[in-house]
Order: sequence, then structure tokens, then C-alpha cells
Amino acid sequence: TFLMRVSVLDDLTGPVCDAVASVSGSLMRLRRLSAGNQLITCIPGSEVRYRLHQLFADFLRTELKVQSAQDYTQTHARAAEWYADHDEHEQAVSHLRQADDDVALGDFIWGQAWRLLSRGQVPVLRRWIADIDDERIASHPGLSLSAVWIGIHGSDMAKVQRFAASARYLLDRGDATGN
Repeated sequence: TFLMRVSVLDDLTGPVCDAVASVSGSLMRLRRLSAGNQLITCIPGSEVRYRLHQLFADFLRTELKVQSAQDYTQTHARAAEWYADHDEHEQAVSHLRQADDDVALGDFIWGQAWRLLSRGQVPVLRRWIADIDDERIASHPGLSLSAVWIGIHGSDMAKVQRFAASARYLLDRGDATGN
């Protein structure tokens, strides 16, 4: 169960594994497991970072999802929360997408949008919502407004109008979370 849960992570450290697997003592567990298993390796130059062999990690993630889709999404949600709390925004967005929680994803992205826009980091914002389908974007005001900003910066007025209308509709009905 421990390995299935942490398989959603790229790099395994004690603190993030503790949070994602809802256990304590992950670092000792990782050390013990890597000592007797070539599928879990210590990252060179580090005594505290580990990585699962990619095929093994893929297998474990698939097993986790098959055994419990709810556990799979909750594991990603815990990972997203840990990464967000540690200002690792790219990882947080990646895990929020896997958690399949559009409200949390939209809230997080919109919460970061002003910082990104004020620093001229529109490409980061664009990357974060790049392959989210339009229906999902239109279901959350923060995602819609993020898409509006991206459209403005890319001179895509059709996108600006479409998503501004979505955001206006959601906000007018008092739906600040997309529910």
C-alpha cells in the first residue's frame, strides 16, 4: 500500500511520502526498501531522495487506480497539498490535475494567476491550463478568467469572449467555486 501510494511521486523524500501515504517514518522505510530492491534507488548525490523504476512506478499507479479510484485521487490531492504548501507549484498543478478536482485546480491556478501575470509569466499560466478541455475551463470562474488573460496576451479575442462569458455567468449566479 505504501509503495502504491508513493508511486504517484517522481522523487521520494521522507516528508512528502509521509504526507502522501498518510504514515510516518517514510525515509527509514525507503532506505530499507532500496537496500534490498533494485526497483527503488537512491538518487545519486543524495541520501534522502529516492526514485522508483519507471515501469515499476507505472505498474503500482495502475494497481492503485484499479484497486481504488478514490484512493488514487486522494493520494494525488494529498501530494498537491504538500507541494502547494512547499511552493512547488508545478508539482502541485500536476497532482491537482490527476486528483480530478476541478474546483481545487481552478482555485489554485487562479490563486497563482496574479503572481504569474505580475511577473510576466503568462507562458506558465498557459502551460498549466493548456490541455484542460474548454468545458472544464468554463466550469470554474478562476480557470475561465485565467483563460481570458491568456487569450488577451495571445490576441485570441474569441477565447476572451467565450471564457469571459463563462466567468460572468458563474460569478453572476454567485458560484465562486465552479459548483
